[in-house]
Amino acid sequence: VISTTESVTFQDILDSLDTDIAILKIDVEGLECQVLHDYLISDQTTYIPYIVIEWMVIYLDENHNCPHFEEFVDAFYNADYEPYDVYGRGPLTKERVLKFWNNVLWVHKFAR
Repeated sequence: VISTTESVTFQDILDSLDTDIAILKIDVEGLECQVLHDYLISDQTTYIPYIVIEWMVIYLDENHNCPHFEEFVDAFYNADYEPYDVYGRGPLTKERVLKFWNNVLWVHKFAR
């Protein structure tokens, strides 16, 4: 028996939602750069005020899934997101985000 798997994009998932606002917790083992890149650099049709990411896997990039890590970080800033420590210790500077960190909460500037 031959089995086939259909892949979907992040945009496919957003398009299937019945809302234009979503909150995202993403953990795709280092593929976050690839999954979120197009969303961050495009005109978004779905507003995501909060994005939580397991950051250390992206930072360590052991599988070479995020070779342009600093550009990925810049894409968040360019899309008007600011990084926060998920454990409530406040905002993170860009310098801290570019160094080893566990989990990051990206908050859009219009989030309430």
